[in-house]
Formats: sequence, C-alpha cells, structure tokens
Amino acid sequence: MNRRHFLRNSALGIGATTALGVVPHRLLGANPGGDIVRKSSWAMGTQVSFSIPDEIWRSGVEVGPFKALTRVDRLLSVHQTDSQLSRLNASPGVWMDGGPELLAVSRAAREWGELTGGALDVTVLPLMRAYGFLPGGHRETLEELRRQVDFRQLSTRGDRVRIGSSFGVDLGGIAKGFGVDEAAASARETGVDAAIVEAGGDLYVMGRPSPDRSWSIGIRDPINIRGLAAKLDVENAGVATSGSYLQRRKHKGQDIGHILDPASGLGSDHVASTTIVAPTAMMADALATAASVLAVAQAIDLVQSLPGVEGLWILPDRSVRMTNGMAKRVTLL
Repeated sequence: MNRRHFLRNSALGIGATTALGVVPHRLLGANPGGDIVRKSSWAMGTQVSFSIPDEIWRSGVEVGPFKALTRVDRLLSVHQTDSQLSRLNASPGVWMDGGPELLAVSRAAREWGELTGGALDVTVLPLMRAYGFLPGGHRETLEELRRQVDFRQLSTRGDRVRIGSSFGVDLGGIAKGFGVDEAAASARETGVDAAIVEAGGDLYVMGRPSPDRSWSIGIRDPINIRGLAAKLDVENAGVATSGSYLQRRKHKGQDIGHILDPASGLGSDHVASTTIVAPTAMMADALATAASVLAVAQAIDLVQSLPGVEGLWILPDRSVRMTNGMAKRVTLL
C-alpha cells in the first residue's frame, strides 16, 4: 500500500468510527477576546484535557470526549489487565475476536510498521518491560529480547487478531492518538467546532478559537524543560510530540529513554524531540515515534512524502530541522 493511499484510508477510518509533571505542549494565548475553559481528567496513563472557548462552552459538553478516551483506555491499555490488548498478550499464537477499536489500531500499527521500515514497532513490549517502563520485567539478554520484536507478528484476519508466540504488543505509540481522535469525534457530535483534545503529548486541534486566528500551541524545550522552544499555529489537525526527556530509566548502568529503536533494542537519543502535524492525532502519534527513531534526513524524507504532514526535530545540540511546510506554521522562540 502506498503512503498516500494509506494516509487517506486512515483518515476516513477515524472519521467513520465516529499534566501532571512536564508535558510537551502548552496552550498559548489563542483567544485574547475571551477565556479558554479547560477540563482535565486521567486516562491512558496520562493527564487528558479538553479546552474550548468559553463562548461556546455548554453544560455537559466535556462528558463525551472524556468517555471516549476512557473507553479506548479500557480496551487498548497495556496497564489494564482486563483490556482487549491484555487478553491478546495473554494468548500469544492464538487468534482471538477483536473489537473494532483493537482491529483498527492493530491494522494501522501493522501498516505504519511497513511504511516506516519498522521504526514504528508495537511489539517492543518485552523491551519496555525489561527496561522498567512497564511492569513484568524479563531476564532475557538484549539479543534474546530483540528476537521478540517484529511488527509483522501482529496480524488481523477479518474480525480476529493474533500476536505471534513469544511476542507482546504495547500500543502506546499509536493508541493514544486514536483515543484523541475518538474524543474529537465525540465533541463534534455535540456541535463543538472549536476545541483542543489532549492526552499527554497528543492533541487534536479543532477549528479556530476566534474567526481571525488559529490556536497557538507552545512546544516544550526538551533541553530546558521549563521553557518553550517554539510556537505552533494550527487548526483542524493532529499534533504529537515525542521526546526521550519525558521518561527515562537506569538499566545496568545505562540511561535509557522510553523511545526505543526496535532494531538495536536500545534507546533512541539522536533527537531530543520530534513534533508532527498530521490530518489525525493517530497519524501524528505514530509518525512522532517513528521519526524519532529514523535518521533525521530519512525521517524528513518520509514526512515530506505524506500529504498534509509536517515535522519539526529539535536535536540535542539545540539545532532545529523542519519540513518545508512546517516553517510556515512555526515560530522558534
């Protein structure tokens, strides 16, 4: 499947299905004529929030988006022992019935794995456990763990899904974006046409807060995490930022970031943070992960080959790379 065809199909699929601590983004003063109402909760292992201009806020409007995020969390979280994903991981090698959400995200994960040459690989669960990012650490050697990472081991057939024997799936690099898209769809169903839905580093930005300006999102400086590196103007798009500075663990004397290179099994630290703008939050989520693993030049080529997708990379030496279209959206601070 070519990249344009997959991007179009993914966007249609999402549309049809109807901070604690440091976070990668900050909502800036996008609506000087009025206040922004922001409601927060907790789901998918992170803070989730719903921001909307006060003039279109209405009673009960926040319930739908939060319910959508909670539902996706209940179905696709590796942290929930009774989720569909946990049941899949508990039965490797066995075909099981999958709900529409698990099937949609599993198919997308497999296809993004193909399109990124394996840079996005949702079968890194054994590595995430070994490094302590998830509970249930393994005692295998790195070489043994690497042999348990292969996105092609996640398969779907009709309404059934299967993970190969000795493999495990962590959908954290894509399911959070899917949940944000579902929450945005829920908000639209209530008549909301301007809002931001956020779960950790993943956003969907709906409409404009006022007729004459876009929403302005601050991108966290990954080197000086108390400050901002850039301001991003965006509307009707998904935004995701991935950065190794968000979660790190000590493992056998090594400092390991949570963005793992599936090929080496080690942390990917050649990029401090990656921000992607895409038609959906799930696309942005998947690409922010993959584009943090790929060499920067290769990642830029990939992103520029996809319609409606732009990227910005902040390197450890504070230098910045970006796609041509991103330069029209972003202001470096």
